[in-house]
Amino acid sequence: FREIRKSSPLLFYGNFTARILDAFTPIISLWVGKLIIDEIILQAAAENADYSDLWIYVAVELGVVIFSDLLNRLINLTDALLGDLYSNDSSVKIIKKTEELNISQLEDAELYDMLERARQQTSGRVTLMTNTFSQIQDVIGIVSLISALIYFEPWLIVLLLLSIIPSFLNELKYSNSRYSVAKSWTAERRELD
Repeated sequence: FREIRKSSPLLFYGNFTARILDAFTPIISLWVGKLIIDEIILQAAAENADYSDLWIYVAVELGVVIFSDLLNRLINLTDALLGDLYSNDSSVKIIKKTEELNISQLEDAELYDMLERARQQTSGRVTLMTNTFSQIQDVIGIVSLISALIYFEPWLIVLLLLSIIPSFLNELKYSNSRYSVAKSWTAERRELD
């Protein structure tokens, strides 16, 4: 994270802040939806219905949805820009390190494999940062939704926890497999180069 942050501190912290803000949009949307339903029930029971508060709640809900969409677009943009900047920075570092070596060292298969792995793993680090920030965002969202479930229907928490387990196990398995495959192809890539 330190190396990625060095590429652009503004984008790094902007990405993190946007994710934190976006983590709270589902619970805000849920609460405003509850207010809308409560207002509809209240106005349906009233003799002289006044829908002015209802329209305010609908406008707030629309604002939350638009704000969430803008945050998601900002997150995607900063992820891409951070990835490009970090990739460029790390490529420059690898080139500078390669300049220090003589030709016989570059012909050494093990050293070349190490340089090749370092070059390929630069994109993986940004993906790791993105996944980590996404998981933090998801944890905040889950905690806020669990709080709402405790308030409304506590037994649904068990169902929520059970639904998360398959996704976690799937991500754990395929992340490990992806790294193993990339590492095993290093020798073939060197031969092709």
